[in-house]
Amino acid sequence: MSRSLTVLSITSAEHVVNAFHESIVALAADGIAVTHVGLSTNLWYPGDAYEIYRGHGCPTHHIPRPSGCTIPWWHTPDATQEVFNALDTIEKFLDEMIKQYRADVLLFADDQGPLELAFIKFFNRRHVPVVLLEHGYDSFEPAEPPSVTPLSRRLISTIRAATHTVSRKLFRRCSRCPRRSELLCQRPVGLNGDYLICTYAGLNTHILMQQGVAPSRLRPTGYPYLDQYARRRQTLIARPKPNRPKLLIVSSGCGIFGQLDRARCFYKLAIEVIEDLKDFYEIVFRFKPGETLDLFLEPHMIKRLMATEVALDWSTANLSETLPKYDLVLGSGSSILLEALILKVPVVIFADELDYLLKHSHPMGKILGSMLNCLSLKTSADARTMVCEALSPHYLAHLDQAMFAYEEPLFHRLDGQSGKRVAQIILEAST
Repeated sequence: MSRSLTVLSITSAEHVVNAFHESIVALAADGIAVTHVGLSTNLWYPGDAYEIYRGHGCPTHHIPRPSGCTIPWWHTPDATQEVFNALDTIEKFLDEMIKQYRADVLLFADDQGPLELAFIKFFNRRHVPVVLLEHGYDSFEPAEPPSVTPLSRRLISTIRAATHTVSRKLFRRCSRCPRRSELLCQRPVGLNGDYLICTYAGLNTHILMQQGVAPSRLRPTGYPYLDQYARRRQTLIARPKPNRPKLLIVSSGCGIFGQLDRARCFYKLAIEVIEDLKDFYEIVFRFKPGETLDLFLEPHMIKRLMATEVALDWSTANLSETLPKYDLVLGSGSSILLEALILKVPVVIFADELDYLLKHSHPMGKILGSMLNCLSLKTSADARTMVCEALSPHYLAHLDQAMFAYEEPLFHRLDGQSGKRVAQIILEAST
């Protein structure tokens, strides 16, 4: 008789749902009768997880947000208070999910923030095994509190009307409620509960052990989302040299997470580069899903961007299929730069972005800097010269060699088998 297994998973992001799905497919291929239930946090965070879960045929539910606020949760000035107010409703909902589906394991992708801690602590108390699937290097970036002051007055008033006001007695009240007080005690990645960790890369494994995570809890699997990139890489064919090369400029969406000054600096240079290059190259500007320009850009900068008539991409299309259509990717310290390199598309990072990553000891700074030695663009005056250099065959050959040399620290293995490795960890956790 084949074994049956029910996996609950929680996320807001499309790429994380697809990573979960790779592992679920691997379980099914091993003869496991698996039910995958998607619990979307899209009422709290922007993203397309709910639709993607449904597209994969999963029973799908929204994790409730009782306030009814439609502002992305991290932009509310009293975010922690909102989680506290919602805690009873969320826990009642999760109890119903566990009972309705007889959950065997929770698949999760983040342990930073009070909402995430609430999920982990709850499933730990209910003795449902938890597997944390790392989805990149961003967890190691020091958090910056969202800045409310630069927001438009209209947006501020909307936020204040839609959310509760933080009480001055918040911490005093929390001290009398262990379930709430534990949400204020966030520790570094990997140390916020009882769970196995499927590590994204060798570099992550090393950092986690440095932070005090027991090696017995770490499972080097790689990120299953990149399995589709590994498969796509095997089918790439050489493209003829285009008369008008196609460039993709990407935003990391740092403005979404409250890093408003960094976002403005990035957009200023991006607009200048577009203005300088648009007559010579076909350019597409890609936003991070959920990114809203009027949150951190002044109206005259938005008008200036629109005046370039550059193609704007807010889609969540499968990048493993679209990235090979570009000749160069440049911009912020986004994971898209590494995804492009997997698919043999050269990249250039903006120098201010690289400086920021290095200053904050973010792993992407070391990766794009000293490990891969990517070209970095300081000013738009250098854009034409640098793009020509970046499009040269010798630069792509250099990047290919560096990616091969650093495959283990960057990805563990790009063999298209990460989903199978995570599937084995799910089975291990559930027994």
